[in-house]
Amino acid sequence: MAAQMSSSSAPESCLFMAEWEVVRVQIHGVRRQHAEQILCDIQLRARGGLAALDAWSTVLEARKALEEAAASAAIKATSELEARWRPVRVDAHDGEAAAWLLAAERAHAEARAASAKRWAVAAPADCNPLKRRHQALVDSANGSLPEVVRAWDAAHEAAVQAWQAHNERLESTARAVAEERAPPDSWLSEVRYRERARA
Repeated sequence: MAAQMSSSSAPESCLFMAEWEVVRVQIHGVRRQHAEQILCDIQLRARGGLAALDAWSTVLEARKALEEAAASAAIKATSELEARWRPVRVDAHDGEAAAWLLAAERAHAEARAASAKRWAVAAPADCNPLKRRHQALVDSANGSLPEVVRAWDAAHEAAVQAWQAHNERLESTARAVAEERAPPDSWLSEVRYRERARA
């Protein structure tokens, strides 16, 4: 920014308007480059944040659905296993093993169901407000912020054009004085330039 330029190149240290305009253009260039870097960083971060939020909520939903499906399948399989095995098993010989196996399968199904609940709790109840806020930031970074930079560029360009018009008047004045003619009036072009340069 302007701080990166030496203090001797500050507009206040300039004796002539031409020097002042050169320094003003240099400072604008440095500030414009810095503003563009910041705007680009904001745009990348905003888009990245929205994409990360979408990915995060998708992963949470997918893991929850996966765990719920696994729990449901385990419960169904345990029920089918017990229904098929009960009529043919001999409780005196394999009753204890059957009870252990069925208890282990039920515990596995309960663990999957508990895991599904943990995944459900990890996701906010409603991600839509957060997504809307991120989308508003993305829209602002892609819409209104670049408009501000473009307006700043337009003001700078208007100042450059005002300087060119004033400089032409100054050159006409110098030629008129050299030719011993009455110089054209340049105060109005100077006023216009100063107004635009300070905008």
